[in-house]
Amino acid sequence: MFSRRDFLGGACAFLLPQLSRKSADLKSSSALSPIRFREVARHAGLDFVLQNNPTPQKHMIETMPGGVAAFDYNNDGRVDIFFTNGASIPSMEKDSPKFFNQLFRNDGGMKFTNVTSEARVAGAGYSMGAAAADYNNDGYTDLFVAGVYRNILYRNLGNGKFEDVTEKAGIKSDKWSVAAGWFDYDNDGWLDLFVVNYAHWTPDFDRYCGERDRNLRVYCHPKYFEGLPNTLYRNRRDGTFEDVTAKAGIAGHIGRGMSVAFADYDNDGFTDVFVTNDNLPNFLFHNQGDGTFEEVALQAGVALTNNGLPVASMGADFRDFDNDGLCDLSVTALAGETFPLFQNLGKGSFQDATHKSRLAALSTTRSGWSNGFFDFNNDGWKDL
Repeated sequence: MFSRRDFLGGACAFLLPQLSRKSADLKSSSALSPIRFREVARHAGLDFVLQNNPTPQKHMIETMPGGVAAFDYNNDGRVDIFFTNGASIPSMEKDSPKFFNQLFRNDGGMKFTNVTSEARVAGAGYSMGAAAADYNNDGYTDLFVAGVYRNILYRNLGNGKFEDVTEKAGIKSDKWSVAAGWFDYDNDGWLDLFVVNYAHWTPDFDRYCGERDRNLRVYCHPKYFEGLPNTLYRNRRDGTFEDVTAKAGIAGHIGRGMSVAFADYDNDGFTDVFVTNDNLPNFLFHNQGDGTFEEVALQAGVALTNNGLPVASMGADFRDFDNDGLCDLSVTALAGETFPLFQNLGKGSFQDATHKSRLAALSTTRSGWSNGFFDFNNDGWKDL
């Protein structure tokens, strides 16, 4: 997740300026250049390698790690990069440097330096998602790391170092969390924290999935894991948080959460929450403006695909892809499925635009973990 104080505005996720349809039409398609990228990680000094620690037991968590947060941790005007990492199994400890989470400082000129040790963000436990934001309004971007039964909140001290304030802030967790995001759900000017939780799991879970007679073991289907509710923490404005999951109407909705996206999709002035679920209907929590949410994914048309079935929903991005001023919704899934695209029709409803946008044919052979709309070729239309 990206750090943006502008989350307070409650517009489409990441709040990129919404271009008008007219401005997009002014650019001739004949003048467009192909979209090209060049791999420069090694040259830039980004030598991070994800260690998920695969085991013969095929533990489900091995398929899930790998989070990234891009943010300017030292306020030098350059975007730095933070990576999450795994841990030993079954100890669930980072007992070797290869399992450390890593922070790379952007030195400019496409060069990065690993500052994990001096920044004190190597972490603990089996880490997954990351979300960066200035939660205490002191001008420095802080960092939240989601993990398996161990989440961490780092307060940015402003001197290149972070302090683990998880317990002090009141957000210690015993759940398997995979992702998180910051948003101001009560419009008080302070960022609140939404944590996405996956399922019940322990290292001694040893269900055999596969073919025993051929000694062919595979990772178990998500259906064998009991889901969890997500967690909402309200910012108390004093460096601590209150767990308002039940009070806000979130606790009663059990899923296998994978990601979260925020937007005021119905333009009522309050930021809403979309959560992807793994092989379960997705959630759309409509912010009712009184501190509570109503789950409306089915009514809004974003719980399932157009065939009425859930998919292995993973990434999610709220963005206005058709330049009509309304936040649309993109979701990724596994190969053999499609990447659902939901077009916002206004008045709180969406329609499945996966096929008419040609995404169905383009995505059915691919697996997508994360996603984002961005205008890569500057033609006024967002690419995916």
